[in-house]
Amino acid sequence: MGCNINNANRILIVTARLTNNKSHSTLLVAMHMQFHVRLRHLTSWHKRMAHLNMANVRKLESCAMCITITNKDVDTVCIPCCEAKQTQLPFPHSGFRANALLEIAHTDLCGPIETPSAGGGKYFITFIDDYSCKVYVYFLKRKMDIKSVFKT
Repeated sequence: MGCNINNANRILIVTARLTNNKSHSTLLVAMHMQFHVRLRHLTSWHKRMAHLNMANVRKLESCAMCITITNKDVDTVCIPCCEAKQTQLPFPHSGFRANALLEIAHTDLCGPIETPSAGGGKYFITFIDDYSCKVYVYFLKRKMDIKSVFKT
């Protein structure tokens, strides 16, 4: 998924690709090219440049691109950027907290991980005690090794 920007002669000047919800732009601008641009707001350029982060959009003005940004303030939140960064809704807050050790334990299993741990683990499981906030992490070579963690 991406975006290409061509000039009036259909010559490619900027290419932007979206990888893992992040925009990667490549400028292909020759120094002698001239542009006539009407956009002046930072947020307009942010959208035009495939939601490039605001700091890099500001840098475009100093490049040889003949871009003038008069309104450099970000006056609104970019909803598509927020949605792209938030891949899952947060869990609702629980009003109940543990009153004793191990009364409530939070757990999560992660993996498979591309680079295994020093012991060969491709998965890990975490346990967090709600009362003490103590964290336990166990590395697993296989997902099915979870049973052995509960025995320890």
